[in-house]
Amino acid sequence: MNTDLNAPGVDSAELRRFDAFRWHYITVLQQRAADAPATLRQALEQKADAARQALLEDFARQQAASSTPDPDAGLGTTPLGELLRTLAQQPPPSGSDMTSARPELKAVAAFRSTWAQLAAGRQLSRAVEQAPENAGPLNSHMLVLRALERMQATSPAYLKHFLAYVDTLLRLEQSQPRPALKRPAKGKAAKR
Repeated sequence: MNTDLNAPGVDSAELRRFDAFRWHYITVLQQRAADAPATLRQALEQKADAARQALLEDFARQQAASSTPDPDAGLGTTPLGELLRTLAQQPPPSGSDMTSARPELKAVAAFRSTWAQLAAGRQLSRAVEQAPENAGPLNSHMLVLRALERMQATSPAYLKHFLAYVDTLLRLEQSQPRPALKRPAKGKAAKR
C-alpha cells in the first residue's frame, strides 16, 4: 500500500484542496487497513490504491485542462481580486483540517442520544394528551397516534428520526408565505 498521497510534483495540500472528500476517504481507508487483519487489509489497501489512483488522474486531468497558467490572471486589480489573492496565500484555518477533527466524547454522544429519546417521548405524550375523546376507530388523528405508539414500542430510534423529519417538514411549511384569501366581491355578483 502506498501511504503517501503524493505523486511526483504534487503536494498533499493541493490534493486535499482539489477533492477534500476523496482525500479524507483515502486516508481513512489507509488507517483502517493498518488496523485490520491480514485478509481484510489486502482488500482495503487495493480499494485505497484504486481511489488514490483515480484522485491523482482526476487531479492531473484538471491541471491539464486548466487553460490559464496564472490563477490570478483574471482577477485584475479590483478589491475583490485583491481579497481573493490574499485569501489564496493564507493557509487554511487549523480547524478546517479534516484529519485533526477530534471525535465526539462518549459522554456527549450518550447525553445527545438520551436527550433525543426524551424529546421524542415528550412529543409523543403531548400528542396523546391532545387526542380527541370518543373518536371513532377510523379517526385519522387516532390512527396516527396508534401508529406513533407502535413505532415507539417497536423502534424508538426510528421514531426519533421520524419525528425529526416531520418537525422539519412542519417548520418548512410554516416558513412559506401563505397566499392571501380571496374575499368575494361585494355587489350583484356576490348575491348569487
